[in-house]
Amino acid sequence: MPFLRLIQWISKSKMVVLAVGLVGHDLMVGELPAAWAYVVVVSKFTMNYFLANTASVRTIRNMKKLVFPLAIPALSLILTGCWTPPNANVQPPGEPRLIQGGVPASNNHVRAEVQSVDASHRVLNLKIADGTSLTCTVIPSVENFDQVQAGDEIKVALDLKLAVYVLKDGRLPRAGGKDEVIPFVARVQTVDPSYRLLKVQFLGGLIMEFKTSLDVNMEALQPGDAVVLQSVEATAVHIEKK
Repeated sequence: MPFLRLIQWISKSKMVVLAVGLVGHDLMVGELPAAWAYVVVVSKFTMNYFLANTASVRTIRNMKKLVFPLAIPALSLILTGCWTPPNANVQPPGEPRLIQGGVPASNNHVRAEVQSVDASHRVLNLKIADGTSLTCTVIPSVENFDQVQAGDEIKVALDLKLAVYVLKDGRLPRAGGKDEVIPFVARVQTVDPSYRLLKVQFLGGLIMEFKTSLDVNMEALQPGDAVVLQSVEATAVHIEKK
């Protein structure tokens, strides 16, 4: 029977199994457009199978004209109902605490405006798109540092060390009943342990994604965690043309 042949084809098709797995992964990390693209691909493969393996080709073609346009918005509604937009502005569960300090993270495509240059110490004060200020040390191998001037628009590769906290009202309890105010600049929006990607939202609204190292406990991080910049190094600087 055609239906049984379809089941056998699906069970043997590595492409469909891979696509279904990718749909699940992309839904979990909030990549709805990519998940929807995989659903469309699987749907087309399934319909083509029916066209190739069903005696009543005309009937199936008529069903394709009727069902496929209706299936797209229906599946879209189903996926939307299953998907929750990423939200960094939530209170993570658990008591206030330091989750991990010295978290290595990198982003090679940060655009910023140079606010000031300390040539003797190789320090740049930068402002990113949402107005957040970053102070970074430029490593010696960056040869064009002496060309950078205040007011330049640059694209910079950054290596950072982060500290990630669970805080309540921005505070961390200390011994003696006193609370310490933690100067965090961003919150965790999404965590993707499989690709070791950490997406954070700065307090000004800018969303930035960082690659983390293998020694970071990604499973302990969650949306809403507070992020502190412990150190920032610029490993490459490209001055944008004005």
